[in-house]
Formats: sequence, C-alpha cells, structure tokens
Amino acid sequence: RTSSYAIDFTGRAANVQVDQQALGEVTFKGQTVGQQLMADLTATFDGRPQVIAATLNFGNEDMPFTATTDFNQSPLAPFLAFIPQLKTIPITGTGTGRVEFGGKLSPEVDGKRVISAAALSGRANFSQLSLQIQDTPLSAVEPVIIRFDPREIVVEKARFAGGGSNMTIAGTKALTEDGSNNLSVDGRVNLNLINLFTKDTFFSGLADTSIRFLGPNKTARVSGTANMVNASVATFVGSDRFSAERVQARIIFTSDRVEVEEASGFLGGGRFTG
Repeated sequence: RTSSYAIDFTGRAANVQVDQQALGEVTFKGQTVGQQLMADLTATFDGRPQVIAATLNFGNEDMPFTATTDFNQSPLAPFLAFIPQLKTIPITGTGTGRVEFGGKLSPEVDGKRVISAAALSGRANFSQLSLQIQDTPLSAVEPVIIRFDPREIVVEKARFAGGGSNMTIAGTKALTEDGSNNLSVDGRVNLNLINLFTKDTFFSGLADTSIRFLGPNKTARVSGTANMVNASVATFVGSDRFSAERVQARIIFTSDRVEVEEASGFLGGGRFTG
C-alpha cells in the first residue's frame, strides 16, 4: 500500500539541458513526513534561482500530486523547452505570476491502479508576460490565464500588443492528434508572425484579422478574414523571386481554400488591382 512508502532523497546535477536549452545547475531534495512526500527542485536560469515545490500524498491510494512555481520577471525559455510542439518556434520571454500543476498520479483504471500523467492538469496566471517570437515582440496588456493538461491548452483570454500587433487570443489548442481545436485570434497582427508557419513565402506589414482555428488536429481548418494593410509579400517560384509591395487586400479563409476578395499593390514596379 502507498501509505507504507517513505522516500527521502537529495541530489545535485550540473550542466543540465532539456532539448538543447540549458537549465544550468539543478539541486533537488525530498522528505516523507506523515505519509506526505515534500520535495523541491531548484534550477538556475541566467543566474537566477527558480524553485519548484511539490507534494505527493502517499496516504491516499490515488497519490494526489501538486507542484507550484512562482515567476518574478523570470525567463520562460527553459520551461518552453518541455513543450515539444513549440520546438521549431523561436520564442523567448519573461513572466511574473504562478504556475500550478497536479492531480491524481495513480488513478484507478478498470479496477487497477496505474501510474499515469493523464489525470494531471494545471493553471498558469501571469500578471506580466513579455514574449519575443522570432523578431517580433509581444507583451500582455492584461493578466493572462491559461489552463493545460496532456491533451490541450486553453487560453481563457489573452490580449497582446507590440511590434504593431494589438490582438486577443482565446480558446483551445489541442496537443494530441485526435484533440479538438477551437482557437480565435482577433485584432491587428504583425504579419512577420506568419513567417513561422510558411515556407518560401515571406510576409511583412500588418493585417486586421478575425480568424478561427477549428476541428481535430488531423483535419483542423482556418476560417475568417484578414485585411492586409500596406503589406509586403515575397515568394519563390523555383529560383525566381516575386515581390509585391504596398499591398492592400481582403483575404477570406474557408474550410478548404483561401480567397482573395480584392487586392491592390505594386509588383515589379507596376501597379496591380484585382
């Protein structure tokens, strides 16, 4: 029975890395008192200690687990390294707030106890959040609340500004193949952010958007509109580069295609309309 467990430990690790992101020196210790394992882990990020405190209740067969950490203008990059879906996105930043994570570590499934993270979930509350996504700065202009579990991330509401952007993000982003997305982006967006998800096509400028990302990950679709404002678009066709400047356009995203309802700008020195 778990109530008989008594675990004590202490240790230190130097030059710890997670997916090429340096965590520096990590120290950890834990002690079981009254059927409760109380532990903490301290990592050093940019010369600043970051403490994660955790408890595990052996007196309950479900083994309830909790972990918390507080941010005070703390770097986010080491934590983002734990999210594989963000591996290809160059994102850094700092935050102030608290992250809490926990749940049943040993739930009963079909009459048997299993050790699983499936029942764990968390909540992040940031009073300050500043991000640098590639070359584009974004800062939260109001508190940000995010819920998460192994299946999805739910942004209750987040408003960001910076680099010409002033947008609100809300909804659900699925993390599993069969998970369902329901994410919205509304407001003015710096088109440099789109370059993170395109190949051989490059955007700059601004767009007023109302976009929804809906459906299961395997078949998710984008719907909505984007009104490009004094934008630039460059693309490669084979080895040839085509560039359009001072683009004004209204783009409509539907379930299976992208429609340009109206557009004007300059291509190769000549004006075009359509």
